[in-house]
Amino acid sequence: MSARLLICLLFSVLTGCATQTKVAQPALFHDAAFALSRSEPRAEDVLKVSEPMREFLKQHVRAGNGDMRVRLYQALKKNSGLMLEYDAEETLNASEAFDRKSGNCLSLVLMTAAMARELGLDVRFQNVRMDDSWTRTDHILLASGHVNVLLGQRTSAFDLDLGDHASLIIDFLPPGVAMRQQADIISEKRIVAMYFNNRAAELLARGKAGEAYWYAKAAITTDPDFSIAINTLGVVYRKQAMFAEAEQLFRYIVVTQPENVVALSNLQELLVTRQRHTEAAAVATQLAKLQPEPPFYFLNQGKQAYQEGRFADARKLIEKELRKDPYNEESYFWLARTYFQLGNLQKTDENLQMAEKNALTRKSQDLYYKKRQSLALLAQK
Repeated sequence: MSARLLICLLFSVLTGCATQTKVAQPALFHDAAFALSRSEPRAEDVLKVSEPMREFLKQHVRAGNGDMRVRLYQALKKNSGLMLEYDAEETLNASEAFDRKSGNCLSLVLMTAAMARELGLDVRFQNVRMDDSWTRTDHILLASGHVNVLLGQRTSAFDLDLGDHASLIIDFLPPGVAMRQQADIISEKRIVAMYFNNRAAELLARGKAGEAYWYAKAAITTDPDFSIAINTLGVVYRKQAMFAEAEQLFRYIVVTQPENVVALSNLQELLVTRQRHTEAAAVATQLAKLQPEPPFYFLNQGKQAYQEGRFADARKLIEKELRKDPYNEESYFWLARTYFQLGNLQKTDENLQMAEKNALTRKSQDLYYKKRQSLALLAQK
């Protein structure tokens, strides 16, 4: 059975309304076990404004009349000189996102906030209350939340009026989706800690636990109350076979946040790995009460049915997964494969299109596009 480690990308509230219990925090950091990072993560770099950013603001925002917030928003729109693209492959700091003209929602929020502050605007960050979306790589599950940036004073949860005393929300979700979401103000130290935690999670997914350690440490040092980063550090230790250190961190989170399914899942996996099956079973029972259907529950069953040649069953199970999460590219890809086995090339192409549409990286988009081209050639024969 493959190990399954869970990490949170961005800020994802996975602990419900559990009351945190005050307990002694274990030793968090073990620098001696890791090679020094070639470039130490620095909080001051996350929202740093580069000279090209200043020049962009001079040309596209400062040189105009009217509300500075609106001019910044218009400069960031798709058809401006910036031409931003969404790409979740790597979380970038503000200047990196500007240079590459792309990034995930956190990267683009950091870039926007940095430029807004350069313009002298009031900037606040928001955690958006949305269902977490899940992805996975190298047996690591990643839960992604969503953040946006608020310019000016807010008068209500959904107020996008641009009057003198109102606010402007800049969000990289479609406008209709963004307006329907409630959000909570979070601190700058939390948004910076999110950036470091994202980088740690991405490095872990690429098998670079040694480098991930320093980013997880930076996240916790920046915001000691950010338990998601403590979980990420636990995963770093697990990947480095530092089992005792990992267990201490997972148990600390579970004691302080009994409904944290991420830490519970990681603790259960660790106990199974250490062949402590009685303890693992107790944790599994606790976890099942909180999360009867874990991420990818029906997709995993569908993939098993696919491997066994039960393609009609696979289709039903994967479609059930998509009813839970209608934006997951992996589910659409497996549904396309299933329809191909069922001989329905039209449905195969439709689901490859959906996989391409919901892909989080340009690399994945290109992959699905090429598969559609190959399918079109096959259909012509």
